[in-house]
Amino acid sequence: MCPFTRTFSAASSEPAYAARFPGEPPFGVQPGTGSSASHPGTASPSLIGLFRTALDQESWESFSRGSAVRRAGREGFARNVAVALGNWGDPSAAPVLSRGLEDPHPLVRAHAAWALGRVGSAGALDALRDARPGESSPAVLEEIDRALGGPPIDRT
Repeated sequence: MCPFTRTFSAASSEPAYAARFPGEPPFGVQPGTGSSASHPGTASPSLIGLFRTALDQESWESFSRGSAVRRAGREGFARNVAVALGNWGDPSAAPVLSRGLEDPHPLVRAHAAWALGRVGSAGALDALRDARPGESSPAVLEEIDRALGGPPIDRT
């Protein structure tokens, strides 16, 4: 925690700032039918759960409704969580990151590829090899090649 915050901050009694547990929607927001069960909450949600949420449009809508996190957009949020998963480097993240290689947005696919390269497990590298032939985005192909240790692609 930053020294200023540690010295001058106080816990808020405002309900909108309270931590939420899985299944709890933001304060004052009514969840859609059946969507609250997919909301991971804000009280130490798992990175894997957050990435899973970001990959599913309906779950993302439920999760971000009434929250400032919506400003990042689904793609930006998924990118940020993919980076966190890559920095974590745990092989248990490989299956959900592999799903990220199928996202409609190249930004998400590229960061999922980067994260899989950081994980570096056999499953992560297999997912990258499997995704490469069907990938059309030069940026994603570059991340896949870099993660697999190959030469960068020629953009000419």
